[in-house]
Amino acid sequence: MEVHDESKAPALREAAAPEALAVSAILVNYRSARETLEAVSSLLETAGDLPLQVLVVENQSGGSDREILEKELPNEAELLPSPENLGFAGGITLAVPKVRGKYILLLNPDTRLLPGTLSALVDFMEKQKDAGAVGPLLVGEDGRIQGGGRKLPTPGLLLGKELGFRTLEEEIPDPPRPFQTGWVVGACMLIRKEAYEEVGGMDTSYFLYFEETDLCRRLAAAGWGVWCHPLARCVHAHGTSSERTGEDLLGKDIARFFLPSQRRYLAKFHGKGAALAVEAALWALALARWMKASLLGLFQPAGKKTARARLAQARAYWTLWRGGFERKGE
Repeated sequence: MEVHDESKAPALREAAAPEALAVSAILVNYRSARETLEAVSSLLETAGDLPLQVLVVENQSGGSDREILEKELPNEAELLPSPENLGFAGGITLAVPKVRGKYILLLNPDTRLLPGTLSALVDFMEKQKDAGAVGPLLVGEDGRIQGGGRKLPTPGLLLGKELGFRTLEEEIPDPPRPFQTGWVVGACMLIRKEAYEEVGGMDTSYFLYFEETDLCRRLAAAGWGVWCHPLARCVHAHGTSSERTGEDLLGKDIARFFLPSQRRYLAKFHGKGAALAVEAALWALALARWMKASLLGLFQPAGKKTARARLAQARAYWTLWRGGFERKGE
């Protein structure tokens, strides 16, 4: 039985009526309680006078995460314990019924908004009435640009990206200014609540990865613009939760989430045949690169490490085809 602590009851940052709230921020915590606390503190510090609601979903991390958040979340934030690990889209969907803001801010625990970023995003949405979503420019902790707007994935684009002659990244205008794009990363995305509800919210059949891509695509199909605002910036540590759980982009831990979501996205919008063709091509490419790296590894120590990574990538596709990445209950 959950004990309600009146001292931790959520409080608004101002005395405004609920309908006056500008932004409802949603953070989904999974084994990253300390980073989540830092992200919430940073958000509250940089929001200025902007009316703000903060919702933190504790996605059944296990361990001490829930206890830490219950004790240390500021009063301005409300903790929403999930009955099970629902994934990212599921966690967001759990929180949406609590949303009271005109805009929904999706924010990862491994992000920090720079001062003025949230206000810039809200101001843009207020002026661009047909905008359904906008994301800032993501930068690493070292200041390097990670990207902003991205092209919607297609079979050809994904294959071209893997071969090194295509990219998902949109070119940032010079001088920098807001521009329309295919999708923006869900690590930091401001969504018009009206638009979110119109398209039915996030597709919870994605456990992790591609859920924001799918959402942006459906927003655009419904006539809402998807934008990147490169003058607004967000520091993204890129992978706090993944690092905490020991995941590796080419290893099976991330692959078991990424590959099924990639298949689901491609099959949904391009057909099951296209999805399987992409998988087969990427598997063959991984095998070819493994053989090449294995030969180089006979003479260069670094080649052995590359060979192991390519073999892991090929094995991940094989595991996908055998149904090894299916979650219980699916």
